[in-house]
Amino acid sequence: MTTQPRSLASGSAMMLLSLSSAGVVSVLTSIMIARTIGVGDFGIYSILVSLQSVVSMIAGFGLGTAVAKYIAEYRVRDEEKALRFAKIGLGLTSIFALVAGIVYVLISGLIGNELYKEPSMVGLIPFSALVVLSSTILSMVVGIAQGCQRIRMLAAIQISSPALSLALIFLLLSSIGIRGIFIGYFLSQLTISSISLLRFNRSDFRFGKVLLEPGIRSTTATKLLSFGFPMLLSGLMVVPVVWIGSTDLAISSGFQAMGYFAAALVIYQSLTVIPNSITIPLMPRISELSAISEKDVERVVSKTVRTLSVILFPFLFAIGLASPFIVGILYGQEYSPSVEVTYLMVVASYFFALASVLGAMISGMGRVWLGLCLNVFWAGMFLALVFIMVPAQGVNGLGTAYAVSYGAFLVSLIVVSKRLLRVDLGSVYITGFSSVAFFIVGFFLSDGGGLTVYLERAGLLAVAVAFFMVVGWKDVTATVQRFKQLLSGLGNSQQ
Repeated sequence: MTTQPRSLASGSAMMLLSLSSAGVVSVLTSIMIARTIGVGDFGIYSILVSLQSVVSMIAGFGLGTAVAKYIAEYRVRDEEKALRFAKIGLGLTSIFALVAGIVYVLISGLIGNELYKEPSMVGLIPFSALVVLSSTILSMVVGIAQGCQRIRMLAAIQISSPALSLALIFLLLSSIGIRGIFIGYFLSQLTISSISLLRFNRSDFRFGKVLLEPGIRSTTATKLLSFGFPMLLSGLMVVPVVWIGSTDLAISSGFQAMGYFAAALVIYQSLTVIPNSITIPLMPRISELSAISEKDVERVVSKTVRTLSVILFPFLFAIGLASPFIVGILYGQEYSPSVEVTYLMVVASYFFALASVLGAMISGMGRVWLGLCLNVFWAGMFLALVFIMVPAQGVNGLGTAYAVSYGAFLVSLIVVSKRLLRVDLGSVYITGFSSVAFFIVGFFLSDGGGLTVYLERAGLLAVAVAFFMVVGWKDVTATVQRFKQLLSGLGNSQQ
């Protein structure tokens, strides 16, 4: 039992390093795109990316998560069954992605001309459909590696794909414009997927031999689809809802406002690297532990949420308070209206980070229908806030919808974890309520200039850091000690 937390910690550390590197590359790519094509075109591109995410989510059908769960579950007791899930999952994903991409292209006129009144979108959607195909297949490859807990391969995929995308987009953007962005992503994701599958094919999986007995193939596919369907429904309560929010902003306030929000969204997405580095190895670990002991699940999850809440807040609070500097340095004064919404998205990223750990627990325990119900609650609250706040406050209204809805979502997850899953997270109450108070005070200091404002921000940050260090001293020291052990282990392995 003592090796499990270390395994999770080492996997999280490696994923954090790789995803952080990938996040930096992705941010650089987005900055290059935003500065090159301008605010209005950046808004159009961002809307297409949001729509593309919806199509990709439908194409994926939740199969990446399903494959990760079943491989992690069966590899302990039946390696052959685990391999079947990988093979059938890849085949189903490829078919679904191809069909979804074709439908996406067929309705391109309806999307560009009728919905957004922007004819230039029609010619861009076929290139976006290519990314749907490549990203869906890459997600399945990630699911296979995640289920096998091949953290090194996951790390390599996470770094190499955005790095190759940056190089290709840099070469193509100036010559063929926005189309070059989609082509760059398509080629990079397809290349990394092919290389990863070849590596799997040389070891256990033999993807060239997918022909199995019809009964076994049907049973495996049914099991994957049965798990994937509620995951798809759960995703439909998130990804399309986010797209609706962006669409409402673009239609009511214009593509320039969408461009301002997209700049803040890039920073938000880069911050989600931290929870992703934890949830990627956590979900299969919970799947294993849930078959052994529910007490171990509670111990691992409660400790992870508590530690993350203590360590992450000062870091994100500092970024939020520094949002005027960050936006100015990264995007220039052209994007100065993005400052306040950037702060709001930083707040949302904190609540999202804690909620994602609990979401990984629910998925790992196989309670996908429960996850669907919780996502329905979030979707309803988010849309209600969007339709109220966006017409009144524009881009800042959309940021408020993100921050408030994810805060409420986190509260609902904590309550459900205690009442239905018997996982008590009472130790996070103090840090949770304190973070809300600091974020509210900080919002009114997040904009403006002058020495007085800068001193106020620095003073508030110092108080917040001191408070969280006192409240979470044990968590901080334990994390530092574990980090030292990881460095020592890495050093010994290299000798």
